Amino acid sequence: MIDSPPPSDTYANVINRWGHGLTWFLVLAIFWPAIFGSSVLGFGDAASLYQPLFEWIRQQWLKGEIPLWCDLDNWGGPVVADAASGVFYPLKAIFLLPFVPFAVLFNLFTLVHVLLAVYGARWCALSARLSIAAAWWVGISYGFGGCVLFQSSNTVFLIGAAWLPIALGWIIKYSQDRKPAFLFALSSVLGMLILGGDPQMAFHCLIISGIGWWIATPHDQTKNNWLSRMLAALCPMIVILIMSFLLSAVQILPSMEWSQKSERSSYENNRSVYRILNTPNNPVDTNPAESNFDYQPWVRPLSGTHQDAIYQFSQPPWSLTQMIWPNLFGKQHPWGQRLPGADRVWHGSIYFGVLTFLFALLQITSPGSRHRERFLIATLLVFLIGSLGWYGLGWWIHELNLMQGGNGTAHFFGEPTGGIYWFMEVFIPGYYRFRYPAKLLVIAAFCFSLLAGKTFDALFTSKQKSLPRSKLLQQFDFWTKVTLILTLLLLLITALNRLTGHQLFWILDADASTQIAGSLLHATAVLVICQILVKLSRQQRLKDQSTVVLLLTLLTLDVGTANAWTVQLCEPPAMGASVEADEPRFTSLRSESIDSQTAELDDLNEQLTRDRESLYPKLHLLSGQRVIGSFNSILPLDIAAAIYGNDLSAIAKSLGIDSQITSKFQRRTLGPQRRFFFPNEVLLWEPIDEGSLIAVHERTRAVFSSLAAVASKPDVERAIVEDLNERLPADGPPIDSAPKFEILSDSHSYKQFQVSLNHPRLVVLSEYFDDNWDAYQILNGRRILLPKARVNRVLTGISLPAGDYEMAYTYFPKQFFVGLGISFLTWGLLGVYWIRSSWNRPI
Repeated sequence: MIDSPPPSDTYANVINRWGHGLTWFLVLAIFWPAIFGSSVLGFGDAASLYQPLFEWIRQQWLKGEIPLWCDLDNWGGPVVADAASGVFYPLKAIFLLPFVPFAVLFNLFTLVHVLLAVYGARWCALSARLSIAAAWWVGISYGFGGCVLFQSSNTVFLIGAAWLPIALGWIIKYSQDRKPAFLFALSSVLGMLILGGDPQMAFHCLIISGIGWWIATPHDQTKNNWLSRMLAALCPMIVILIMSFLLSAVQILPSMEWSQKSERSSYENNRSVYRILNTPNNPVDTNPAESNFDYQPWVRPLSGTHQDAIYQFSQPPWSLTQMIWPNLFGKQHPWGQRLPGADRVWHGSIYFGVLTFLFALLQITSPGSRHRERFLIATLLVFLIGSLGWYGLGWWIHELNLMQGGNGTAHFFGEPTGGIYWFMEVFIPGYYRFRYPAKLLVIAAFCFSLLAGKTFDALFTSKQKSLPRSKLLQQFDFWTKVTLILTLLLLLITALNRLTGHQLFWILDADASTQIAGSLLHATAVLVICQILVKLSRQQRLKDQSTVVLLLTLLTLDVGTANAWTVQLCEPPAMGASVEADEPRFTSLRSESIDSQTAELDDLNEQLTRDRESLYPKLHLLSGQRVIGSFNSILPLDIAAAIYGNDLSAIAKSLGIDSQITSKFQRRTLGPQRRFFFPNEVLLWEPIDEGSLIAVHERTRAVFSSLAAVASKPDVERAIVEDLNERLPADGPPIDSAPKFEILSDSHSYKQFQVSLNHPRLVVLSEYFDDNWDAYQILNGRRILLPKARVNRVLTGISLPAGDYEMAYTYFPKQFFVGLGISFLTWGLLGVYWIRSSWNRPI
């Protein structure tokens, strides 16, 4: 084995075919029920959020409409502005295939991205000049690793994980040969990430490129070396930043406009250091200078705000042991959640093979490789530590204080302070709008796989003088034995616990011991088989090709058996109550108990059935019903204040709410159906500043308290108006003068109706107030623009004198159309560039 010649082309072809075979073996073993439509993805957001959202978008496209606005989410919201929708992501063209059930198309869409992760990682490894055998090791360990495969339950972030290796491949190519074409290719990949719904991954790829190009810049002895290296990294970063922005402007511009209204942009949640440079006029702070002085990003985040939610789904430090021992803390119901300080689980599995971990560890600890692979090692450390999130320096201080008998509050540092994710939140512009640090772990996992591929090459497929194979094998034997001894020791303790009935730790019960034993036995079997193969190869009892084939097969069986459970399939359940298009539309308030009731169910089929019956969280889109309290990744601050801070059922009439959803989609009627209403009494209020979370919540509470107060007249209809141009009389018209209206056309982005008024009225539409909607009076074929105002905090009001009107309410998002033009032109120019480059390339 050690003195073997370099592999031939025939050898490479055999290994390549074997790698394809192993990949498709795992694909069929894991996904075959989903491929043929007998099962659906039934776990997490994929089943109840992304599948109904993407199906609704598909329906709009098939109707010939651009899905710009959806009036079924709360009181309505822009679809394109929600990054998770990915309306213009090119691979979603698969959803437009006719005569194929959408559930099958969604399963295939998920499978395509798993395969993209596998083959993209393989291509990246080849770009890094690894052998075909090592490239397959990288592709299989990453693509079927837990960090990727578990994201089959979270489709948007599966898209990010799938495109990551391709982005890293172009970063590596540019560091080897600085051609502009590589920058354009990288920009295209970042554009795909943003269009696919994972702009944070695109942001991370930009950071990775800066790390890589800074490290790859040759050192010199000049006094301006740091400046030249900075320019070498910064200039191409600016190019790809501009290019990716132009390519995805159709997504970015609407999202930027919508996010300015979000709770993520409120003053209390903005702990970025750049807030000091540009402090807004906060109505809560009486002195803006004092606001700067009180700026303290190192303290604990304010509970209940986006700033606190940023650090949800942080990766607990002890959970990283699952890189060696698969599912050590359990699977569907992990016992590790009972550990003190445990956070919500983002990755059900983070296992990519114990051999992959040991190979990568060997690459990191080998002195010669540390210099050559410092780019990958630096990237790995940044994102591995960054994934800890909440478990920053402040958390460690907190825990030490508790160990010494304190109450954990003896220091002024918040838990995440000092961590890498905290540094990115505070010092990278705009980064504070992102959430969930555990998402960074997928980048570290890919770096582990690439480093492991380099060690695999050094051990089994090449002769490298800088890394003597005999020494590497000795070190590998050492780490393998250490891991094996530790595994056997833990297995012995677990067995003694089961036999004696005594637990060393109160947190462990019989189920936990069983899960631990299974994990340790799995790792033990892999390590023992690997040791046997390595020993046989060193004794030349196995040929080179046979050793590599058997090791790749061992890896495939290892990650396949450990992670197959993460793709959770179930039978396609029957839909709950649905509503035909010609039936009246209800505006329903979701019951607060539905989420917790669904989480209490153990069976996956029961959970999915429950979600469909309760229309949670996006399944109402398929029923054609509006639900107040539906999930959105970017929720406007005023809607958030209305939904989470008040009893909406008490003021349902003033907000156009007809019913409340209870169990099994039973409606409890709250009032008559009200698409439009005409207030008899109008209370004029000043505009509410959108910048401060506290101010919006307090003012919204005051607005709703006034709406719910006892009226001076019986059966009075009230409206509280912000900044109305035409002020109506305080005493409204007689109650018996009921107005009349008729709906002529009602689509998501266009509404036309007739109104007859005997007295001046404020016509209130139960639609969210947004500047991109315009109200018109249609008179003799002409459109006359009408002023509108925010009513009852979230609705839209139009002041009209007495008379008969034909009116139109139209959605025209200017930022979207500007972005569409920019993206279309940029993709066209880039396409022309690639065609000319390919045409002029010599054959």
